Amino acid sequence: MRKPADGVTPAGETYTYAANDMSVGDVDGDGQYEYVVKWDPSNSKDVSQVGWTGPVYIDTYELDGTLRHRIDLGVNIRAGAHYTQFLVYDFDGDGRAEIMLKTAPGTKTIRYGRDGAVASQRFITMPRADVRAGFAHTDDYRLSAAGYYDHLVEMFQGWHRHPEVVAGNWPATLEEAFGIAPAYTYPLSRADASALVDHFMDVYAPSRSARNVLRAFEGFILDGPEYLTVFEGATGRELETIRYKPGRHDDGLMWGDYAMARIEPGNRVDRFLAGVAYLDGRRPSAVLARGYYTRSTMVAYRWDGRRLVEDWYVDSGWTPMTNPFNDAPHGRDGTDPEFGSLTTQGFHSLSAADVDGDGRQEIVYGAATVDDDGSLLYSSFGVLPEGSAAPGQRVRLGHGDAMHVTDIDPDRPGLEVFTVHEGATSAPYGMAMRDARTGEVLFGAYSGRDTGRGMIGDVLPDVRGIESWASMPGGSAALGVHTATGQVCPSPSRAPTRASGGPPT
Repeated sequence: MRKPADGVTPAGETYTYAANDMSVGDVDGDGQYEYVVKWDPSNSKDVSQVGWTGPVYIDTYELDGTLRHRIDLGVNIRAGAHYTQFLVYDFDGDGRAEIMLKTAPGTKTIRYGRDGAVASQRFITMPRADVRAGFAHTDDYRLSAAGYYDHLVEMFQGWHRHPEVVAGNWPATLEEAFGIAPAYTYPLSRADASALVDHFMDVYAPSRSARNVLRAFEGFILDGPEYLTVFEGATGRELETIRYKPGRHDDGLMWGDYAMARIEPGNRVDRFLAGVAYLDGRRPSAVLARGYYTRSTMVAYRWDGRRLVEDWYVDSGWTPMTNPFNDAPHGRDGTDPEFGSLTTQGFHSLSAADVDGDGRQEIVYGAATVDDDGSLLYSSFGVLPEGSAAPGQRVRLGHGDAMHVTDIDPDRPGLEVFTVHEGATSAPYGMAMRDARTGEVLFGAYSGRDTGRGMIGDVLPDVRGIESWASMPGGSAALGVHTATGQVCPSPSRAPTRASGGPPT
C-alpha cells in the first residue's frame, strides 16, 4: 500500500497515517474486486473532540496492490469516524462501480502511471455560482482559536436578526439567554459583541461544564461549501458534483450544539450516515443522512450514468428550543408534521432491508424506519418503567450505537431489528427486539444505564433462531444472552420485560 506522507498541523503537531475503513467493488468490469481504502491521520477526531486533523485520502487498489488513483479530500473535510462515509457500488448497472462521497473545495483526484509516479491531479468542479462568489480550491475553512472567537463575535452581532429571535422563540438579547442583567444596545457593536463573547467563553460556558474550554476550540470546519461527488471507480475521474443536501445551515446553534451542559459546536450538525438501498426493488440508490440527535435528515439519489436524480428527501425539521444556550432538545419532536418524530431515533449506522415484504427496501434508521417511497413507516416508542426518570411516560426508544436487522426469529414472519440504547434512565429499554415491519417492541430489558454495545449471533446451536446480547460500560453483559423469543439464557428466571405502551406512532 502507498501510505500518505506524514504531515504537520497549523499548530505544529505532526501526524502519520494508517489504513482505516475499506470497501470493495469491481471498478473496471473485469470480474475482480478492487479495494477502496480510506487513510485516516493519527490525529483523526470524533466530532465532539477539539483539535486539528490531517486530510483524508481514499485509495483504489488492484488485488495485486497497484494503486489506481487517490482521492485527496483536502483540508476542508475533517478527519474522523462520523465525517466521511464513502459508497462503492455499481449505481448505473454498467458493470463498473462508482465511488460517491461528501467533498469540499480542495478535493482532488491524483492518478498514477505504471511507474507509480503521479500522472495527473485534478480538482472537482465547483458550481459556477460558488466560483462567481469567490470560493476557490485554495480556501481553508479550518478555524483557529482566534478564528472561532471572531466567528462568535459575528454570530452575536447578528443576534437581533436571527429568525428564531425575530419570531420570539429565543430570548431577544444574549444577556437574557445567559441569565445576566441587560447591559447592551442591539444591534451590538463589535466591542459589545466581543464583551459578550468573553463572558460566554470565560464565565457562562465553564459554569455549565468544566469541560467547556472554548478558548481552545480549534480545528473545526463550520463554514464553506459542501458537495456530493460521484467519481468513476476505475480512474477517479469526477462524474458529477452537486451541493450536499442539506447544508449545515450554521455551526450547530440550531442543531442544539450549544444547548446542552456540554457545549459542542460542530457536533450534532456534522453527524453523517450513508448506505445503498434498492428502493424500487430494481435499481440501487444512494441514501445519505445528516444529523440524528436533533434535526434528522435523509436524501436518496439514483445515478443514471450522467447525473444524480433525487428519489426523495426526509427532514424532521428543527427541534424547537426556548433558549439555544440552555435547553434539552433531545427526545423532542421536530417541526415537520410527518417526520418530526425521527429526532433522537438515529444511530451511528443505517440499514437497508425489505421489512414489509413488498420487494422494495426500506431504510431502518435506528429506532425508526422510512418506507421505500420516503414516507415514515414508523417511529418506535415505549413506556418508561419503575425506577426510570419518569415512570409511565411514553418516550422514544431513542439513540443507540449498535443495530442489527435480519430474520432473527425463524418462527415469526418477516424480519426483526435488535438495538441497544444509550438513554440510561430516560430510555424505556437498554436493549430491545422489535418487529421490523411495524416497529412493535417484541421484548426488551430496561438497564437504566448507557447500553453502548450489542450483538447477535447463533451461538447456541440447540436453540432455535439467533441469540442477542448487550453490554454496558466496562464490558458488563448485565442484560444477559436472549433467545430469539426473548428468554434469558441460562437463567430463565431473569426474563425480559415484555413490551408495553401500545403501538408505535
